[in-house]
Amino acid sequence: MKAKKTLKKSLEKNGLCKLEKYLKRMRKLKEKKVKIVINSNHKYGKKLVVKQYELPNGRIENYITTDEVSSVVIFPITTNNEIYLVRQYRPGLDREELELPGGALDQGEDLIEAAKRELREETGLLSNQVVHLGTINYGPYSSGLKHMFIALNCVDSGTQDLDDNEFLCVETYSIDDVKKLIKNAKIRGFDCAYMALDYLKELNFNF
Repeated sequence: MKAKKTLKKSLEKNGLCKLEKYLKRMRKLKEKKVKIVINSNHKYGKKLVVKQYELPNGRIENYITTDEVSSVVIFPITTNNEIYLVRQYRPGLDREELELPGGALDQGEDLIEAAKRELREETGLLSNQVVHLGTINYGPYSSGLKHMFIALNCVDSGTQDLDDNEFLCVETYSIDDVKKLIKNAKIRGFDCAYMALDYLKELNFNF
């Protein structure tokens, strides 16, 4: 309670509480789906949507947003304290990226089961200790949610089950290696990795 009061005083001091009044006056006038981008062989479909709002000052503004499938991302750590990452080519960036494993949710799929499935499919790892760390959205102009997990005591089944359009390499790293990757912005999914390190009480970056 004390922390909330302190935050409120800080906001009032900086005049930010007035923002609440403005946000309440943001009025959506209409919404129109302008384009659907769907690959029938892939579950990642995107719908581009134009949303029109009347701003607090009366100005009419159009915002282009994406309606996307939500996903899971997993920080997997084995009984030997090895972290499994995947490296794959990303067309939007035209380069290979080092990432935490993860992927799209199937419709109606349980989040924990989705995390276990994606972990097994991409890395071959199995875990019965999958913990939800938190959920964030992809970005301010997207409806997609990223559900973040840590998978503990992972064991390698030795078998991946990749989709027909997935080509990736699995790499193993130590906890200290992952910290360096985060520090140098060399890993995608660093938000999940940061939360996982906090869960493991490993948030020390003394290099």
